[in-house]
Amino acid sequence: MLKRMLLVFVCVFSVLAVFPVCSAEERKDEWTDKSFDFKAINKVVVQLAMDKAVDLSEIDRRKLEDLVADKVLKTEALRVTMLSNEQFEDAVSKLCGEDVKRLRSEDAVRYGAIMKEWSPLAVDAIMKIEIKQWGHTQVYVPERTDTYIEYVTTYVSAPVLDQNGKILYYETQPVRVPVERARVIPAHYEKVVHAGAEFSVTSAKTQQKIWILLDLRDANMFKTPYDMTERIFKRGLDQFRELTQSK
Repeated sequence: MLKRMLLVFVCVFSVLAVFPVCSAEERKDEWTDKSFDFKAINKVVVQLAMDKAVDLSEIDRRKLEDLVADKVLKTEALRVTMLSNEQFEDAVSKLCGEDVKRLRSEDAVRYGAIMKEWSPLAVDAIMKIEIKQWGHTQVYVPERTDTYIEYVTTYVSAPVLDQNGKILYYETQPVRVPVERARVIPAHYEKVVHAGAEFSVTSAKTQQKIWILLDLRDANMFKTPYDMTERIFKRGLDQFRELTQSK
């Protein structure tokens, strides 16, 4: 049994020695207005925003827009109806009788006033998803020495006995012996991937925030900001589903 446990340990250690560990650090925080009745929310507009510190390429921005469209707006697991900002503007235009999309580019002040006035009739809440971090950095890792166990095969001569305990002959048998090795890992740079988003939901009627969820993640190796953000979106929707599900 001990030999089997040692073998398993060595196998795992060998894998980790060849492939550096893909670690991730998650920093999460959440606040909920306990006095608000989330079960009364039936229609929500989703708006994607970028933190001023986030500099996205057009490709990344479009990928994020597609991610919101596919994973947030089209989710089927929510009781709540999710609207895009375009659908939201169309609904407000029908209610107020003005082309708010035109106003958005021609008169931002009037656009904001109309959206604030008519939004309670179009939706119950506004969900803002703000990308807080995106991309990667290089981290310097100093030189270090690692030790590990390597099994070396050696050969021993073992006696073969008859039924009376008399030595018939000697047989050479292989034996695997654990040997501690050391190796120097040179100084190098490792890529650290960053992704993060903040979900904030505001009541359309009171214009007060009722829920905030912050999810910032750092990881290395085989992660991408897109994949990490997709998991952040899933967690945000799971939390929002719990708040709004019917009893």
